[in-house]
Amino acid sequence: MKIFKNHTLTLLLTCLSFVVASQQFTTEFEYLNAADGLAQNHVFSVNQDKYGFMWFCTMGGLSKYDGYTFTNYYYSEEDSTTISSSFTDKFFEDSKGRYWVSTSRGFNRFYRETGQFKRYLHDDENDETLGHNTTRGIAEDSDGKLWIVHGKGIDKFDPETEVFYHYYDEKISLLRHDGDVLLTKGGEILLMGMKGIYKVDKDKKNLQFYGSPNIKADVSLEGKELYQDSYGNIWAGYNRGLAKFDPTTGKFEVVAFLGIVLDVAALKEYPNDILVIGTAGNGLILYSISQGKAINNFNYSP
Repeated sequence: MKIFKNHTLTLLLTCLSFVVASQQFTTEFEYLNAADGLAQNHVFSVNQDKYGFMWFCTMGGLSKYDGYTFTNYYYSEEDSTTISSSFTDKFFEDSKGRYWVSTSRGFNRFYRETGQFKRYLHDDENDETLGHNTTRGIAEDSDGKLWIVHGKGIDKFDPETEVFYHYYDEKISLLRHDGDVLLTKGGEILLMGMKGIYKVDKDKKNLQFYGSPNIKADVSLEGKELYQDSYGNIWAGYNRGLAKFDPTTGKFEVVAFLGIVLDVAALKEYPNDILVIGTAGNGLILYSISQGKAINNFNYSP
């Protein structure tokens, strides 16, 4: 995957070893791109299933990688068993080993045995269908229900009955890159979009709005990634910055990165205490949670 300074890509990190105590880092990157068989170079998310296959959601299709070759899945108007859109966003494997994919037009189940997809699309005449066709983040609760962020809010989906239950808010809207969901260790369901962070209120069957962090931005602020670390901190990544969020108080704490306009694409703690921040344009940043500062930065260089 070739990394360009002005091109939004998620880094495929095939080998990254840390010696955290001495803050010494040995790194090795391998780049894979469309010339190697990837469906398209603009990668939104990366995941791995229980069999070890890597899954890449791209702007031009869903790619499966076995370590040697890619298998790509594309939308076809003539074939209803293909994915509902080649503009894919998230791949998710649930607790029963079922595969799900969110896209810019519909939600999908993928059957690995046949290579076919089942499409779930919004139907104005049926309230039990998907709430909105622009789907983003996916998470699973302790009851096996899936929570799917979309352009009008979030849906709870029962994979057994295939019924969608809706939680809407008129303030929610999604652009091309934003929208995520987090099931916290305390059992809360949080979601984010352009207008800020929300909490699902299951009793009232609505969404509680928390707002957005005070991040100065020259464009509309897009919420891209919600993540909870091993300390219990909740991180909210935006196209112009990073913030810690406390749902008990509803307060945000913006994290300062001197001289960097941070466009967050992905967040992951690896190993403990190191928050790995994938960005669009500023490479891969390693942030020490306990020290509260960036400790390394990997950038592309020709």
